[in-house]
Amino acid sequence: MENELIFHYDYITQNGEHKEFRILSGSISTLDENYDIAVCSAFKDNYYPLRGTLIGALYRDLYLSVQSLSQNKAIFLEQSHCWLSEPTDTALRRIACVEITELDDAWYDEAVNDALLKRSFSSLRMLLEQAEWQGIAVGRIVLPILGTGAQLLSVSEVAGPLLKQLFYALETIDGISSITVCEYDRDKAEELATLVKEMLKPTPKNAPDVFISYSSKQLEEAKKMREALATAGVSCWMAPDSIPSGSQYWQEIPIALANTKVLVLLLTPDAESSKWVPKELNTAIENRNIVIPFQPYDYPNGAAFRFILSDIQIIRAWQFDEKSRMDRLIVEVLKALKQ
Repeated sequence: MENELIFHYDYITQNGEHKEFRILSGSISTLDENYDIAVCSAFKDNYYPLRGTLIGALYRDLYLSVQSLSQNKAIFLEQSHCWLSEPTDTALRRIACVEITELDDAWYDEAVNDALLKRSFSSLRMLLEQAEWQGIAVGRIVLPILGTGAQLLSVSEVAGPLLKQLFYALETIDGISSITVCEYDRDKAEELATLVKEMLKPTPKNAPDVFISYSSKQLEEAKKMREALATAGVSCWMAPDSIPSGSQYWQEIPIALANTKVLVLLLTPDAESSKWVPKELNTAIENRNIVIPFQPYDYPNGAAFRFILSDIQIIRAWQFDEKSRMDRLIVEVLKALKQ
């Protein structure tokens, strides 16, 4: 099968470095290029070379047994079951494997599925970071659309968390010069390209300035924050008011976070234990949004939020009267929007 270029993107990091992201239609095992790392996915400890999978193609075309490579790992992230092989004598210098470890009936639960994929693909990024720290070449990476082979996931399910980690790796891992997604199924390759183009669209001119993250138990306080910011000319996205009728939270929230620069976090005990706020905060950090935590009450933050916010200045609003605290919030938001 001849490999065909579907999509090419010249990625420029915040430091001005030019890196490459490509989507090809074809077979990784027959590429006429050299790669430092080829990435596959598998069920935990199950590397059977099934037809239609990268593991099968490696075995058939390059006589590479992922099962054998797994017995002598160069790097093994045990908790996330992600590993990197010792060098091979092929054009695919090393093989990395992301193992899916928690398949059960809950796999079909949307929230569980999303969390699992985020963990799996973030473990791949951590593996690449670890490889660079150890002096292993990570310049050219190639992979199929992970999880859409034997794991039977759809491209739309996988694309968000996978692309986020791939572009994060391009930004933060200095040694990576290019990432190529090479997918045997041309329809899947084109679908992924469409999703990448959507993700890379410029921020709409009418996109709001600020995303307000809060627990529904503090709805009235969140509305006061929105009103105060509006008086200063700052537009805000805030659920549920900003979610179009008939749309779902899980669809609209990532889009809103991708199109806003600042997340204002109404930091309360209810927010820390809510279903959505931790997800919104993690997504904002992954997107490199500016996070402004606004804490109205004096209480000890939980361990997870202390860790996440350890390098972020919290507005300790309980120390000010209501007008002063809102003025402080407005000043911080306007300062962030100018960055």
